[in-house]
Amino acid sequence: MGGGEAPLPKSPAGEAVKAAIEELGFGRYQLIPLLLTGGIFFAEGAEMLVMGSITALLHRHWDLDPAIRGAMVSVVFIGFSMGNFLSGQIGDRFGRRNSILLAYVMIGIFGFATASSIGPLMMLMLRFWVGVGCGIGFPAAYALMPEISPACWCSSLSTLMIGFMPLGELFAALGVLVVDPGLDNSAKGCDMGMYFPTKALIQPETCAWRTLCEMSAIPAFFFVILAFQFMDESPQFLAAQGRFEECEEVLQRMARLNGKTLDLDKLRAGMMSQDEATPSSSEGASPTSPAKGYSFSSAVDEMMGPSLKYTMLFMCLAHVAKDFSLFGLSYMLPQFFVFLKGM
Repeated sequence: MGGGEAPLPKSPAGEAVKAAIEELGFGRYQLIPLLLTGGIFFAEGAEMLVMGSITALLHRHWDLDPAIRGAMVSVVFIGFSMGNFLSGQIGDRFGRRNSILLAYVMIGIFGFATASSIGPLMMLMLRFWVGVGCGIGFPAAYALMPEISPACWCSSLSTLMIGFMPLGELFAALGVLVVDPGLDNSAKGCDMGMYFPTKALIQPETCAWRTLCEMSAIPAFFFVILAFQFMDESPQFLAAQGRFEECEEVLQRMARLNGKTLDLDKLRAGMMSQDEATPSSSEGASPTSPAKGYSFSSAVDEMMGPSLKYTMLFMCLAHVAKDFSLFGLSYMLPQFFVFLKGM
């Protein structure tokens, strides 16, 4: 099982949880995971805009050829693709919450570590792992929000979640304006003999590209602290894993924050029905193994079926066009304006 998290199988407990979420409705509870999943997109937006902006500075420091300059940005998306496939395994085995926490940790650590790069190859390696972190986080975020929201709110919340990406780009753009608005900082202070972690933030005038690399990792560290403290696991995932007490705790918290009352008798009846229907469910299943009855291959078969095939192909084409335009411009425009300035 790879790719995005597989849809959780229909079961008496799953249906009971879904019905409870519909009854509890939308409220303050859903705003918390919206913020904490949106942070993945915020952090990725900050990382991508900074990387597109500093390639001219890296060229001045390391005298890069055009292929390496392009690879500095492209390698993130190679890592992103690998992260997407890993995300399904991680999310289905260990939970959506753990996938998101891991994504924040990877984006933050490897993003911050790019400031310590001593050459292009080290930079490429670290950027690849930043991409893997983003790739792990995106499917988990897209899986979590529909699993904790009423059906009528799912599309709106997904739209709001992706809206955090331009906010991250705005954060990074403001950082560039403060640190090196002309993207013409000298590379004389960028030698590793003069650098130690966090020095770039303490002395931003020393080496602009190291400062911007460290700055762009700050959102990931900020959001991982909040997510660790305040993000719940998906109640649908908990129900599928047979962790009914934890699932009930999450739904009670949802009810309290949304100002509603949870029908515990109805919920527990659904969970008891699942226990009775699957008396041997403990065999081959555990909190670290996916529930039986669904897989990545079955999800692909369903997507390629007559009812979804053309929609799926159109959405793939739309994503290619969108990402090519968005990230292509994020890479090209900062260098183009520096070129215009030098004319």
